[in-house]
Amino acid sequence: MKSGRHYTLIMLLALAGLIACATTDPAPAPDRVAQSERIILAEMARVRGDVGQALGYYVQAVPLSDSEAYARDATLYAMEARAWPDALLLARRWQVLAPDSLQAQWHAGRSELLVGDLDASERAFRRWLAASDGEDWIELGRQLQSEPRQWQAWRLMRRLLDRDSGAAAWEAGARMALALNRLGDAQRYADQALARDGDRRSAEWLQLRARAGQGDGEALARARLLATGGDVSDELEFVTLLWELNRSEEALNFVQSRVQETGRHPALIYTRALLYTYSGEHDAAMTDFRDLMGQGFRVRETWFQMAQVARRSGDYETALNWFDRVLSGDEEVQARVGGVAMLLELGREAEAWERVRFLGDHLRALSADFYLELAPMLAAASHADRATALCNDILGSRAENAESYYRCGLALLQADRDHEQGLSWLRKAHDHWPDEPTVLNALGYSLADQGRELRHARRLIRRALDRSPDSGAILDSMGWVEYRLGNNRKALEWLERAWQRYPSPEVAAHRVEVHWVKGDRELARQLYREADERWPDEDILRKTWQRLTVD
Repeated sequence: MKSGRHYTLIMLLALAGLIACATTDPAPAPDRVAQSERIILAEMARVRGDVGQALGYYVQAVPLSDSEAYARDATLYAMEARAWPDALLLARRWQVLAPDSLQAQWHAGRSELLVGDLDASERAFRRWLAASDGEDWIELGRQLQSEPRQWQAWRLMRRLLDRDSGAAAWEAGARMALALNRLGDAQRYADQALARDGDRRSAEWLQLRARAGQGDGEALARARLLATGGDVSDELEFVTLLWELNRSEEALNFVQSRVQETGRHPALIYTRALLYTYSGEHDAAMTDFRDLMGQGFRVRETWFQMAQVARRSGDYETALNWFDRVLSGDEEVQARVGGVAMLLELGREAEAWERVRFLGDHLRALSADFYLELAPMLAAASHADRATALCNDILGSRAENAESYYRCGLALLQADRDHEQGLSWLRKAHDHWPDEPTVLNALGYSLADQGRELRHARRLIRRALDRSPDSGAILDSMGWVEYRLGNNRKALEWLERAWQRYPSPEVAAHRVEVHWVKGDRELARQLYREADERWPDEDILRKTWQRLTVD
């Protein structure tokens, strides 16, 4: 968010540019004047919070400008606004004006990855890596892992790696493979990292997580041994491994024991608080978070987590107060959405809608991300019309933005599985990103859920599974589409695999339904009781059971 002082400075610089132009050339070319005017208009639109208009002026002016500073500022603004096609055009100009800038190469590589050419992305990142330290591979891996276009990012990572790559490079690849649910690749890449540096503990943990995820008992035993060495980072890695194996109770017991034996290390207390939250022990979680707040540990994150605990406890006023403290950082947008949600829960709708209007005007480049986070919350809270209107506003200025189509479509379909507009938006996301496993799975599952184009749905989900073979969500989708096709035995095989990898209320509901329809009604009752005890507040379980037993 830019201050009035920033705006004044920008205006003075822009006007100075016009004056310089006028003094050096008594009769400046009309296109040069128009270009400078557009820069000024873009900055004015930014101050007003009109992201679409600001980007429109930048896209007109920057390709004709020789100013590296303007190209850099406009590119960073477009990237923050997640306006990927605009960012690509602006980053390409920045790259031309500053061929030796590592920052320009980085953002050119990112934008080419998301909406441009993979070869160009590879060239930009190779230039960035050539001038970077070997350990910068870890930073690159984290960035690629967070990109919305995960499959494209994975393809890029595989291109960048070669036999001469060092341990850090292979570790980055292993970490990315793990995030993409490609456990076999994660293990192979971690092996390569350890072959180059056998003492690299972070790579060993990636290897152990990949092996344990594939059912390797020896990996789990080795992880336990490492976790007892007294190093907090090893202890936290072990908790992550247990969490991925869906052993949350064991993870909580381990953390509690380490806290008692080694003292109250803030990172362990924070981890324990998160585990308390997940297990429903809200009072214990709040006690730990208050302790951390007193120590000044991860203050914004702690405020955000305290809001989440209060929300789960039904204390919406307290949750609102904590959400409203988070005014910056990675949690800002989610906290803003949480604040709106709490106002709706408290019945203060007029105040909620006024806050939405105000934040949309004042979050500047973050406004689109705010709306995209807001839409699923509104749809789930029985405000689908407002969610649709928000998405229409976003998509009206982002006709080529696959990420926006995907997130909007998913938001509407999660609230109403038969929502036609939501399905249409998922189809458009697939048109732009035909190989992304998240998009393939979402579209395939939604078609299966509606009982439409079932063979096409199965092909889509199969393609998603080829790209993310160990994803519990995609395994669940395979089970669901087989059930819709009438193949109950195959459906249960997929659903059992999904349950082992990703036990969730949705997978539980699917297992209950298939067993019930197959005639295993006593087993279905048992599975429902167990799931209901584990997730007593989940609508999908209750609604599935009511539908089956009423019918």
